[in-house]
Formats: sequence, structure tokens, C-alpha cells
Amino acid sequence: GNFGLGIGSDYGNYALGGSMESISAGIPINGSNFGVAVMIAGYDNPFDINSWVTNNVIPTQAGSTVYEDITGDYTATSFMAGGFYTYPVKRFSFDVRAMAGYITMHLPEQQYDLVQPSPYMVDTWDIGSSRAGAVCYDIGAGVRYTFRRTMCIVLNADFLAASIPYNTVIAHIDPNNVITYNSMTGTVPYSLFN
Repeated sequence: GNFGLGIGSDYGNYALGGSMESISAGIPINGSNFGVAVMIAGYDNPFDINSWVTNNVIPTQAGSTVYEDITGDYTATSFMAGGFYTYPVKRFSFDVRAMAGYITMHLPEQQYDLVQPSPYMVDTWDIGSSRAGAVCYDIGAGVRYTFRRTMCIVLNADFLAASIPYNTVIAHIDPNNVITYNSMTGTVPYSLFN
């Protein structure tokens, strides 16, 4: 799902709905309904550059054009472990789990050019890509229907959250080709419902 879309205009916002792939396991403790839960997952969310430009770039002259470019998507990988509880009812099992771990995230490079027609000039902003990591947690629930001894159909719902710090640089090239660099630091509020 979307993350950061409506939370201000800072770097790290304006992600669109994306995809998640995971490998997870529940390792039961013998003679108990409790066990150890583990999950490795990857996430991919495209950047909504059009909404970002609409909310952040104000043309200074009628007829100005904005050209935007994004290099890459928001991508993340998480590694988590924790506990789970299962409640079996005949062929069904109802599960709850809570896990904590570490997530690494790549934030895409953002560039836009503001082109004014008269007098002709180009103003360019380029925010560098960055990679960061943080502690994350996941709370989930699911239901399993076992139709063979070792096979089942599973439906899960999970909420993952992290507060990921970033540190990057914004380069501004003004119409006179003077380049200035400024540091950008902050936190991306990352939360997903899968």
C-alpha cells in the first residue's frame, strides 16, 4: 500500500502502492501452541513524481514547464523474528504473530528542472539517492486451512512499521550554472499493510 503519500512534502514521501514478496516460517515448540516466527521480505513502491511536483514546485512565470525524473523506486528488505501463537480448530488454524528485526531501504534519486521561456532559463534541483536502515516491527494474523498433511492454504494480514533516518544531499543548479549543495537529513515514516 501507499506510505508517506500524505505526510508533508519531505524527502521520503509520495510512494505509490507497490509489491511485497516474503518467505516466512512458523516453527512450533513441541507440545505447545506457541512457536518461533521468522520472515525475510522485500518491498517495492514506485515514486509519485507528478504529485510531488504538483505540491512542491511553483512556476515563477506563466508558460514555465517542469521536467521531472526519478531514478529507481523505494525498495526495502526486512529480516524479522519473534513469536507466534496458533489455535487449531479441526482443519483450520488461527495464528497471531509479533516480530521485530531490521529493515534496509533505498530511497530514489529525485530531479526536476524548471524551464522558463522568456527570458529562457533552467533551474535544476537534484536530490541524491540514499540507503538507510532501522529497527522495524511486524504484527500479523492469519488463518490456515490444511487439506493434506503437509499442504495448506493461508490468508495473512500484516502491519509493518519503522522510522527510517536518511542523510543525503540536494544539489541546486541555478540559471547561471552556479551549483550549491545542501545536506538533507530526516526520517521517513515507513508503514505498510500487507
